[in-house]
Amino acid sequence: PLAGQLVFKALVASSFKALCAQGVPPNAAATQAMILAREQLQTGPRAAVPIPASQHYVAALSLAEGETIRRLIHMRHPALAAVGIALHRLDGMLLDRTESLARVAVPAQDETMQRALLCLRLYNNDMFYTDPEIEVLLAVLEKSTVLDRVRFFEDCLRLRRRERNRWGDTPLAKVLTERTRWHELPLLAKLEQFNAALRARTNIDLQDSFAKAADEGGRASCSALQRAFESMHLGFAPRDIASII
Repeated sequence: PLAGQLVFKALVASSFKALCAQGVPPNAAATQAMILAREQLQTGPRAAVPIPASQHYVAALSLAEGETIRRLIHMRHPALAAVGIALHRLDGMLLDRTESLARVAVPAQDETMQRALLCLRLYNNDMFYTDPEIEVLLAVLEKSTVLDRVRFFEDCLRLRRRERNRWGDTPLAKVLTERTRWHELPLLAKLEQFNAALRARTNIDLQDSFAKAADEGGRASCSALQRAFESMHLGFAPRDIASII
């Protein structure tokens, strides 16, 4: 929000230092520096001006809000004269920005921006992240419990229309699982896929299949269960079925 003011102050400081080095008295240098800074703001400074990370703010916008702000940018609306705004996609790609921000030196891998975008992706129910992104998410969410994370993610997921509703077999599982159980994730992922396959096969009579696999006492051995599951043709290798059993 203060990008315009910060750019102006930085330009004044730079011009004042240069004028003083030329032997101009401080009072006169200050006056000339302000005049030069104002002129440079109108024509564009010769070099990018750094803005401290503490002055970077991130907000999530709807598509309509983003289009409105983009229109204001292109109209050069007076409300944006002293404001630096950059519009990014969820993947971080820059879509548009105000002229004042174009004169600002913003690090390409700004940590605040990276953390904010990852949190927005989590809110958007994205499930696929790189290992470094997972570590950043874990650091951001370290004060929240795993149960709260799962509830939040699944509550958001229920409000969206997504083809994929299972997260147990995705990289996000590390964020939604206790670290002490990470070694179980491959097996839990297989189990979740197996259950989903069973639910999808509505023509299978599980009770009848298990009854055929059981002995007279109503118990079924592991090998009998494996044969029963293999006969259902769910698309799993015998080794996967054995690990699930």
